[in-house]
Amino acid sequence: MAKNLETVWDNKPGFDPVGGKFIKLDLDLWLKEQDILKEAEADGRQNKPAANEPLAGTPSKIITWVNQRGRICRQNVGGWLNDLERNLTDMEDHEGLKVQVDQVEETLNDAELDLEGKVREQRGRLAVQLDAVRQAKLDYEAFRSESGLRRLPDYSGRKTALRYIIFFFCLELILNATSLMDANPFGLVGAIVQMALICAVNILIMGWCMGGLLRLAHHVKPIKSWFFGFLACVVVVLVAGFNMAVGHFRDSMQAILDDPSADIFAVGSDTFVRFAEGPVAFESFQSALLALLGFLFFCVSAWKWLSRDDRYPEYGQKHRQLQEIQDDYRTRFESAENQLNDVFKKYEAKLEDIRHKLRAQQTRWKEHRVKGNAVVADFSTNLKQYQHDLNQLLGAYISANLKARTEPPPAWFSETVEVDQEILIPPDFTVPEQTSLGDVAGRIDKAIKDLQKMFKEHRKEFPTLEEAMGYHAGATREAA
Repeated sequence: MAKNLETVWDNKPGFDPVGGKFIKLDLDLWLKEQDILKEAEADGRQNKPAANEPLAGTPSKIITWVNQRGRICRQNVGGWLNDLERNLTDMEDHEGLKVQVDQVEETLNDAELDLEGKVREQRGRLAVQLDAVRQAKLDYEAFRSESGLRRLPDYSGRKTALRYIIFFFCLELILNATSLMDANPFGLVGAIVQMALICAVNILIMGWCMGGLLRLAHHVKPIKSWFFGFLACVVVVLVAGFNMAVGHFRDSMQAILDDPSADIFAVGSDTFVRFAEGPVAFESFQSALLALLGFLFFCVSAWKWLSRDDRYPEYGQKHRQLQEIQDDYRTRFESAENQLNDVFKKYEAKLEDIRHKLRAQQTRWKEHRVKGNAVVADFSTNLKQYQHDLNQLLGAYISANLKARTEPPPAWFSETVEVDQEILIPPDFTVPEQTSLGDVAGRIDKAIKDLQKMFKEHRKEFPTLEEAMGYHAGATREAA
């Protein structure tokens, strides 16, 4: 006996609401489970249905089952589309979207307050530093005017000069130590110690003094220029005398080494006597070379000490002080801009987060609309499959029945039976307009642009150093 067809009408849906896809009926499985072919053969052996018998029995149940499956499928599709419509309507919920608009307005107001507060705070700090820059600039220009300077300061060799000075110190130390070690009772080590002191006097002390005096001798006031020039001449004489004394000191050390009975503690008085008898009367070439090298290294080191700064006294120092104060303003200006930018980025991120959430909501809305329209568009095509299924099931029944019967079949065996046309009509799917979502998205986009405009306007409240020095204290970038 065949199973009750009504019990399987709802077992296998023709539409998957999760995936939004139509599902075809498994006709072979249904024929097997319901024993349709066996029942058709049994009816055929009994020549049922009779030639004059109308459509009834198992064929009628097959038709009823297929039509019922079509109606259930249409109901499922209609319910799914109704749920989709409700979801689309819910996404257009004015109350929920109003909360987002309120968040946008609140974020924009907070951003304006924070930006204004940060501008007031940093503008005050920059104003103090700007006053220091102006004062330093006035002092610098007054110094140039008083000194009659029309050129820019030149201290480009400030770093390289020091390296040269250190090199000269080491070179003199090596050259003179090798000249003095054969006259030193302690050999090379003693000569290095003695020459380190002599080099320090020639290069580090007297060279530095000479470089400073030569710079002071360029003073615009004649009295100061002559005075420091005179002091420079005095230093030259002192250094020349010092190095000649060093040469005589070497001769004295050599004489003591040649005479073992000589008193080593008398080397100082012997050096003084030798110097008094003849400053340039050296006993050996090495001593004369020692004195000459010491004086030459003094000269070149004095030139390098002079090149460590501008040749006019205090000009380079004044310029560096001004540059330092200006650089400090630039640093503070950059810090103020960065802090203002941090505030801007913070609120921009908040608005972008709201916009991202709304964009995701808009994307879901569009996906739902496309999916619903696609199901409606495919409905007629997929529901026509039920006519094909009906033809297949009735065809299988009729074929099995004809094989078994001995009498003529009824006329409707050769006729086409159609499914109910109502199941082929697609359910209604009304898509609401995306008005509120679009309005809120437009408001968020405008808020982001307003924030960007607000940020640019507030940035103009911080004048760059060039703008500040060229215009009054309240000048802004726009005015510049």
